[in-house]
Amino acid sequence: MRWSVFVAAGALSLVPAVAAPAAVRLPAVFSDNLVLQQGVPVPVWGWAEPGEQVRVTCRDREAAATADASGRWRVKLPALQPGPKTRLEIRGSNAITIENVLVGEVWLCSGQSNMAMPVSRAANAEVAQQQANHSEIRFFQVASSHAATPQDDCEGRWVVCSPETVGRFSAAGYFFAEDLHRRLKMPVGMLQAA
Repeated sequence: MRWSVFVAAGALSLVPAVAAPAAVRLPAVFSDNLVLQQGVPVPVWGWAEPGEQVRVTCRDREAAATADASGRWRVKLPALQPGPKTRLEIRGSNAITIENVLVGEVWLCSGQSNMAMPVSRAANAEVAQQQANHSEIRFFQVASSHAATPQDDCEGRWVVCSPETVGRFSAAGYFFAEDLHRRLKMPVGMLQAA
C-alpha cells in the first residue's frame, strides 16, 4: 500500500506544472464596509503576478503600481474627504470591488484585557446594544492568533455597527467611536487588535 502511494505521488511530480497567472488579491483589512482615513494619502496594497500592473480607484482618485519580483504592490491614493458611501476598485488581471466604503476617522484599538473586553460585558450592556444603530461606525476585529514572525495578513472583516454586531466589539473602542462620531459628524472606523 505504501509503495503504490509513493509511486502515484512520484508520477504526479513528473507532470509538468502549468503556471496560472496569480490573481490580484488584497489583505483582509480591505473588505466590504471598509472605512478609509480622511484627509491624508490612503495606502492600498496587496499581491499580484510579478510585473503585473495594478490600478486602484476610489471616487475620482486613482493610483497605479507594478508588482515587484515577489508579487507585492502598494499605491497611495490622493487624500479623500468624508462624503457619501463609495466603492474601492482594484484592477489587474482580475478585478476586485470593495462595496459600501466610507471615508472618515480610523483608529486602532490595541492593548490587552481592558481593550479586549467586549460591549456585551460592559456596564449597561443591554441598553448600549439596543441603541447601537450606527451605520457610519464600522469595526474590524483582528482574529486572535500567535506567530513567531511578522505576518502579511490577518483574519477579519469590516462590520457595520448594529445591535446585533456591537456586542462582540471592544467596549472601550465602541464608546470612543460613538463619542467621536457624535462630535465630528463623520464616519468612524475602529480596528481592534487586542
